[in-house]
Formats: sequence, C-alpha cells, structure tokens
Amino acid sequence: SQETTSGSNQVTPTPDTKSPTPTPGGNGTATSLSSASKGDCVSGLVEGTKLSDVKVTDCSSSSATHKILDKVSSETDCLTVAGTEAAVPTTKRSSADYLCLITKGADPSQGANTIKAGDCLIDDSSPNLINKVKKTECTTTGSYPIQVVIKEGANTIDRDNAYDKCTAAGASDPEQYYEWAMLKYSSVKVAATADLVFCVGAKN
Repeated sequence: SQETTSGSNQVTPTPDTKSPTPTPGGNGTATSLSSASKGDCVSGLVEGTKLSDVKVTDCSSSSATHKILDKVSSETDCLTVAGTEAAVPTTKRSSADYLCLITKGADPSQGANTIKAGDCLIDDSSPNLINKVKKTECTTTGSYPIQVVIKEGANTIDRDNAYDKCTAAGASDPEQYYEWAMLKYSSVKVAATADLVFCVGAKN
C-alpha cells in the first residue's frame, strides 16, 4: 500500500479495504447463508454482489473463498472473533445472525483484531486478503512494533490528528499508524469504517 508523509514523524499507509473477487456460484452443493454453520465455507462474496448470490459451499471447492469462524447474533460480535475480516448477515431480516468470515487458508491467530500493544504487524500483500494488515513475529523484517491500539474513536483519526491522538493514548513518538476495518456487508452496501488504529514505532 502507498504511503504519504504528513509531518516529520507520521506516515499514513493507505488502508486496503477492497473486497476479493472470488468466482461466484458454487459446485452443485451450495446452499443459502441461513443454513451456514461455524467451519463452513462460502463463495460469491464480492462487493456489489447480492447477498442472495453468496452461498455456503464445500471448503474443497475452488469457488470457496472464505471460511466461517463463528455464527453470532450481532455484527459487532464478530469484532471479537479472532481473525475475522468480514461480517455478513444470514438474511435480510433485522433479526438475522451474522457470519464472521476469514479468507480461506488464512491463520486466525494472525488476524488484525488479535493485535495488542507489544505485538508487531506487517502489511501483507497476499492475494485475496480483505485487510492487508496482520499480526507477525517482531523478528520479521519489515514489521512494525505496536505501541498503542486505539478502539474507541478509531474512525475519527486521520493524518492531521493521528500523532496527537496516538501520543495521548500512550504511544511514545509514533512514526506511523495503520487503520483496520472489518468489512460490514449488508443487502445494500459494504461499509469499511475503521474499527482499530495501530500506532506503531520504527520498522524492524
């Protein structure tokens, strides 16, 4: 992702919130999301697609792109499920359950929503990842040490106020910040408002 400098000690990586572009459809065994369970896989999840086109499918299918980490009662519950990248309602009803999804093959323990102060993150360029930021070992070349993780008010942070907000939260002379958003799908649009901001030190 591109980086732009704002001030002498703040660099803002542009968050990558594009959805993957899996092959829609199924393999003859695809079923609706209302029947989905933890551990199932889905196909057809792409921005602009009707939820009715997103199906549960066999995880061995080439069309399966995401795995269901959990099935919960509210969208915000997915934020606490380790590794979640996207939340998708099972139906259009207001009482719908939500599926917490991760890119098939990704490691939930490296999910951005598992990162805490003292950990390190890396900007991953692997294909099909919804969010490029993931947890990594601090010995990894190119990783960034996390000084502070901001949850409350994460969506109010921008290039102009990030340094002040990071230091106010306890960061020690942060050099950069990364935003992370869980993609929130609905029958109308996809929302990607920042849920977490990571204030980081110098690159390892």
